[in-house]
Amino acid sequence: MGRIKNLLFIILGIVIYALAVVMFLLPNGLITGGTTGLGIAVEHYFHIDLSVFVFGFSALFRMVHFSFFHIAASVLCVLSLVFQLLAIRFCKNHAYEWLH
Repeated sequence: MGRIKNLLFIILGIVIYALAVVMFLLPNGLITGGTTGLGIAVEHYFHIDLSVFVFGFSALFRMVHFSFFHIAASVLCVLSLVFQLLAIRFCKNHAYEWLH
């Protein structure tokens, strides 16, 4: 039961993160630090989708994660990364409907 609760909180956090990026950062032209900030800048200047950049950039760090941590933690990180990609894409595709 504890693992399911943990997974649900991770999913909730990812959804809140995706909504914040799509509904506050992108419309106002704000760039934050970290992978998301780099992704916003790359999307603006090079027209590479934010979710694709964040997924690819984070995947590099996940490879390092695999070599240092337990496989269960690494699998959870990869699953959260995939869900993050899907959440950002979903929110970007439906943000206009939510805002208007």
